Amino acid sequence: MGIMNSDRCTRSRTGKRLACICVNSRVWVTALAGCIFMSAAARAQTMWCHADLNQDHQVSAPDLSMLLSDWGPSAHSVPADLNHDGQVNGEDLEAMFLEWGLCADAISPNTAYAMCEFVDMLHSVDPYPLTPGWQVVWEPDVSRGSCYATVLQATGQSSKGGEAVLLPMYAIVIQGTQNHVDAVFDMAVTPQLPFEPISGAKVGQGSTDALSCVLNLVRTIDGVKLTLTDFLNSLHATDRLFITGHSLGGNISSVLAPWIAFHVPAFRGRSTTLTYLPANLCAMTFAAPTAGNLAFAEFLNNEPIAYHAFFNSNDVVPNAWATNGPLNLNRIHTLFLPTRIPSAVNKLLLSKKLEMAKASVSYAQTNGVSFTFPLGTPPRGTIDPWIWQVGYQHNNAYCAQFLGSINCTPP
Repeated sequence: MGIMNSDRCTRSRTGKRLACICVNSRVWVTALAGCIFMSAAARAQTMWCHADLNQDHQVSAPDLSMLLSDWGPSAHSVPADLNHDGQVNGEDLEAMFLEWGLCADAISPNTAYAMCEFVDMLHSVDPYPLTPGWQVVWEPDVSRGSCYATVLQATGQSSKGGEAVLLPMYAIVIQGTQNHVDAVFDMAVTPQLPFEPISGAKVGQGSTDALSCVLNLVRTIDGVKLTLTDFLNSLHATDRLFITGHSLGGNISSVLAPWIAFHVPAFRGRSTTLTYLPANLCAMTFAAPTAGNLAFAEFLNNEPIAYHAFFNSNDVVPNAWATNGPLNLNRIHTLFLPTRIPSAVNKLLLSKKLEMAKASVSYAQTNGVSFTFPLGTPPRGTIDPWIWQVGYQHNNAYCAQFLGSINCTPP
């Protein structure tokens, strides 16, 4: 699922109202959840419909016929091998029947980023509006804090009287870095700890702690305290779950998705090593720093439908803490030339490289869709133009790319 550079979305904000104008004859627009852009080609391969083998936006008899014709050992590239285990068998048949019928509409990058902006700005003086077609169904007791997350549920119109009804589609939206506790998560790159859901995977201490923090967020209902983990365990196999976040929120999202697939019954959680993400679970991240080692990244790279990552190539954050690949720590030194990197940042990067080398750990960034946002011009009197550019490329750039406005207030 890519972003077409010719898309334009102009928004006007009055209180909590959001207006979108989309201009491009090649763009398919749906009103499922606000202003959504998706090319016609991308629509046929939605994040929710792994089993739509003939790409007609439904799982039906022709798909079953294609699956049966590929029955037996197969290459990983065979679409009917829904769980990517090298063979088409009863497990793939079971996965197909779970998706039987019309495919749910995919959540576009534009909508996902609007959700991120809503959560990141939730407690600001100028909150960003909640995307139409969704409502908050779970939020923690704390009004604002580290690892904050909110659960949204999709709404629709019933056939009887047109009243609004809740749909079995949820979104966990995780806040980006907001305070010093979040910054500790960002910087805790050693040690790397074994990540049980994925064979050979290791995840940084900061990502591990941040994941635990999110899962243990508490919501009190009628005097009963329910964690986010409790909420997840209340979901059913017919429910669909989307996870998203910007920056640290994206980092946590990349770890939370396989954690859920491993532990939560509704998503086939069997506490056995994962070979794929289930059909009713997917994640999309923006500007996420790396969470784990190469084995962790490769697992997500092998999920081209269930996992999507988006990066601005001029953003410092996705380059941390990868030691090689297209996005890596060494790129940070040359990102904003001729503006020089501050000596304090240079020292920080060097200390982190030495720390990782001493601990024998390395990080690998996942594959993703990259765009390049032009460098901005710091306002007159800016004390440190390099630091200003960091914020501009990490916040305003994504807002412009996915929401059509360069004036979103950064968190």
